[in-house]
Amino acid sequence: MALSSTMADSDESDTEDSDILINFNPKIGYFFADNFALGIGIEYTYSKDQVGDAESIGTDLLAGPYSRYYIPLTENSAFFGELSVVFGTQSVEEQEVEVSTTLVGVGIGPGITIFANDKFALEGVVRYNYISGNTDPGEGAEEVTVSINEFDFLLGIQFYL
Repeated sequence: MALSSTMADSDESDTEDSDILINFNPKIGYFFADNFALGIGIEYTYSKDQVGDAESIGTDLLAGPYSRYYIPLTENSAFFGELSVVFGTQSVEEQEVEVSTTLVGVGIGPGITIFANDKFALEGVVRYNYISGNTDPGEGAEEVTVSINEFDFLLGIQFYL
């Protein structure tokens, strides 16, 4: 699970800039073999950007399967590789115009798990994501193709049953 928020102010003009980003990313998985897990994840992101009187609000809802392979390092830690595929939608509302985008993506990256005890662990993941999609701009507008390349650094707490 990730949660972040940012605020920015600008002194260069008479306008005030403000950005907020909140991300929630729960996952559930099952170990099908030694050190190999499969599961499903959901990612919800809310963003709000404001520059002066102009405001943009966006939401993303993505879901899909993931797999992980763990390589034990010590008794209390393990390195893992993760591969995920996501499907979902993005909605952005700006100046009373709403644009929806259907998204498909893939993510891959390494991570490390450090166990506090048998049930709880702290995790860090560095992940590359490629996401693409097509917008549905509404009547009278052209469809636009969107491509997103991003790197994420994620910290989280995992609970193991």
